[in-house]
Amino acid sequence: MDLTYEEGRIKYTKTKVRNQLNWVKTPRLNMGIIDRAIKNKKGQYLVDWDNMDILDPITGEPQWQSILVIPLIRDKLVMGLVYLSVPLREKEFNFEDYNLGRLLTNIFAAVIS
Repeated sequence: MDLTYEEGRIKYTKTKVRNQLNWVKTPRLNMGIIDRAIKNKKGQYLVDWDNMDILDPITGEPQWQSILVIPLIRDKLVMGLVYLSVPLREKEFNFEDYNLGRLLTNIFAAVIS
């Protein structure tokens, strides 16, 4: 996802969706979760029960999203953010996913200038 953070505001433009070749418009993000991760400088994995915008076309039930959010921190500053989401019916992120994500984001944050 191409996401920028300027003057306390997040501006996002486009994203890459699994199983699709082209970039698409950014899906709905839970800004409360993003703001909390930036403010607390801590990542988390959870189910986004608040976002009911996407409905299953057959049942009409919300398609809940499993979310993994990890800030990229360097010198106690948030340099970026990894926000992964997947439909809950496909996968639910767990502690192992979170640990792997933290390991990778620590590496990424170290090389960001």
